[in-house]
Amino acid sequence: MNLYIGGRSQGKLEYCKSLHEKEDCVILDGAFLSADAAAGLTGNASGTASTDASENVSDSSAGTIIFNRLHLWVRTCLQENKDPQEVFFAFANAVSEKQTGKPSDECVCGTSDQEICLEVISDEIGNGIVPNDPFEREWREATGRLLREIAMRSDRVVRIVCGMPQVIKDAPRSAKTAGERCETAPGSQGELSPLAPESQREQSTLAQLYMIRHGAVKGNLEKRFIGITDESLTEEGAETIRAKVKEETYPPEEAIDLLFSSPLRRCLETAAIVYPGKEAVMVPDWSEILFGEFEYGNYIELSGDPRYQAWIDSGGEAAFPGGESKAEYCERVVRGFREVCKCIREYAADQYKTDQCAADLYAVNQNTAARKKQAAGVTAAASVHLGTMKALLSALTDAGYFDVQASNGGGYLLTIDPVKEKIVRAEPF
Repeated sequence: MNLYIGGRSQGKLEYCKSLHEKEDCVILDGAFLSADAAAGLTGNASGTASTDASENVSDSSAGTIIFNRLHLWVRTCLQENKDPQEVFFAFANAVSEKQTGKPSDECVCGTSDQEICLEVISDEIGNGIVPNDPFEREWREATGRLLREIAMRSDRVVRIVCGMPQVIKDAPRSAKTAGERCETAPGSQGELSPLAPESQREQSTLAQLYMIRHGAVKGNLEKRFIGITDESLTEEGAETIRAKVKEETYPPEEAIDLLFSSPLRRCLETAAIVYPGKEAVMVPDWSEILFGEFEYGNYIELSGDPRYQAWIDSGGEAAFPGGESKAEYCERVVRGFREVCKCIREYAADQYKTDQCAADLYAVNQNTAARKKQAAGVTAAASVHLGTMKALLSALTDAGYFDVQASNGGGYLLTIDPVKEKIVRAEPF
């Protein structure tokens, strides 16, 4: 089973069809299918409802099924009060049985004993502004959850942009299977080997890290240098975080694989509000900068101190008296980032080894490319300080230290490469 995703009208279906030019394929269009896919989907690619798709599946047991516009079918499922995941995988198992003549396992994952020629195509609909309509939000979330499950069980996951493929996941075994069934289209990627283009191999290593600034404390409200002073959130600060959770500012708890936090109370309390069911991994190097003798002072109280004026005159580069310099702090925060990347790699490798759907792949592929694959798809969150964000982004991106800003409860979504320990992209939220 293979998954193709991308924006609307990016050429996903055309690309998929090009992989099977010499085959008779059945194309199921999710825009015209009823929810009950396993019992007998109705509809066809042209939009008429006269063709029973289950008969098409049966008649083409030796060919490939292309399930186009899955996202629209998920919408139909929700409108008919059906569980998209339950119905889809019942359908996929039925396809597997028809194609192989063997009983299907509970999880369709394309094992060596049971291959399935099912190509799934879906638009990516989770980007942009969160819709006000509850049903529209439910549809986006249900589609995302289903795509995540399909991706986990698929041999290949490919993003199509302007008709060009970007391979996100590619199992070496499935490449052999695809080679037996169809000729590879120009630009497509077979086995993810060390000889594959570097840009394609890098695609499979990316992870997401949501950096969330802690809720407000008394020192924030009084505009103080609050570093190691271990204050709790104010009630208003905690309420702001709770409101952002209700507004779905952050990913849902079930979407988060790992949760990190500064060891200071304000960050731990924020993490507990956002993800109450997750245990935070503390990152000591991500605590706030050491303000030294300026700790808990504000600009009014420090305005007559010549040392404070000297710090201002240095453009914020000088060390605080008895504390850290900006350079020292950035070095410490980057050190913490490396530890976070290590945790992500270890988590992904553990999931990769224990995931039943990937166990056979792990057992026979210990090369560098296969190991890089282990870091794919991890989503993490971190409850940190504004200073942590300033130091990390200024050290590892083109952002200026004092240009990085986030209100309490705000933050940045980082796309990171935990293998190369670098930031690929940073977007405020």
